[in-house]
Amino acid sequence: MIQVIKSYKFRIYPNNEQKETIENTFTACRFVYNQVLQYYNEKYKKTRKNPTREQCINKAIKIKEKYTWLQTIDPIAIQSAAANVKTSHLIYYRTKKHPPHFKSKHNPRKSYTTRNTIEIIKVDKEKNIIYLPQLKWIKAKIDRKITGKILNATISNWGDNKYYVSITIKTTKTPLKKTQKAIGIDLGIKDLIITSTGQKIPNLALDTKYHKKLKKERKKLYKKQKHSKNWEKQRIKISKIHKHIHNKKIDYYHKITKKLVTDYDIIAVETLNIKKMIREPSFSKKIQEAAWAEIIRQLEYKCEWYGKQLIKINPYYPSSKLCSVCGYKYNNLQLNEREWTCPKCHTTHDRDINAAKNILNEALRRKQ
Repeated sequence: MIQVIKSYKFRIYPNNEQKETIENTFTACRFVYNQVLQYYNEKYKKTRKNPTREQCINKAIKIKEKYTWLQTIDPIAIQSAAANVKTSHLIYYRTKKHPPHFKSKHNPRKSYTTRNTIEIIKVDKEKNIIYLPQLKWIKAKIDRKITGKILNATISNWGDNKYYVSITIKTTKTPLKKTQKAIGIDLGIKDLIITSTGQKIPNLALDTKYHKKLKKERKKLYKKQKHSKNWEKQRIKISKIHKHIHNKKIDYYHKITKKLVTDYDIIAVETLNIKKMIREPSFSKKIQEAAWAEIIRQLEYKCEWYGKQLIKINPYYPSSKLCSVCGYKYNNLQLNEREWTCPKCHTTHDRDINAAKNILNEALRRKQ
């Protein structure tokens, strides 16, 4: 048995009073986050030292005492918002992408997190209800049984005028049966995944499929007065299309990755330098649409959960240029060449399948 932390996301249906409480909590958490972020920046500027998580939470407690309208808000949610300031900075120092910025009230995506400190969060699957701090029992669509210790709950609204709750639990996973099989996979654009067995899994290309529809709806949005009621209705309509694309893509990826982890004990994949690849204008949009990082992320945690092994190959390994039969390196291979014949052993290769075979060979070599 393997100890894991996982989340279940459910749609919730709050009544008008509960909606008001949720929206007030969103506002309070955004306000506290901005106040603590300002404190964090000022303190660092003066002392050149980063405040600790405890100092951020203590600042949030003082802010809550200062403003009376914060007294009715879930205190754990406010403390979590303050702790997120420190978390955001830690992520920034690690990735060097974007420094934490102040949250805008016009951002349609809103969320807050509350911890299960006194075992108050409960899920009743039979009655389709969830008990949450400040909200009490709330209607939900629960399609899976939760087994494990509930750690926290995140309530969110992603701009589509629908509310969701993500329940994080600590539970155990039973390793899957060993198959004694290994596979190499090459990630592509036209075909999303190409395996060393010769299978090609197509790319849904949902962004391309819905491009015209989104373009049409965006034109309607631009013609309306910003932040008016009609503008807000149209914005929600666009958000729902984006949510639909996201849900279909994630569901598709989950099915693919679960089957790979179930069928194979060793999965070899190339570590792609996606940041560098998206700088190429002709491929940038298609690479982002393919979302390769999401596939690798799912494979990583599923292999860990189910006792399988994911081996990552160096991005500079010439998997496409090597002959998987004799090892000859074809240096003159061009990007538009989808098939090539090895000058040494005269084997004709499909570029992507050959790359997947070489990725598997390199992974097995490294494992020895």
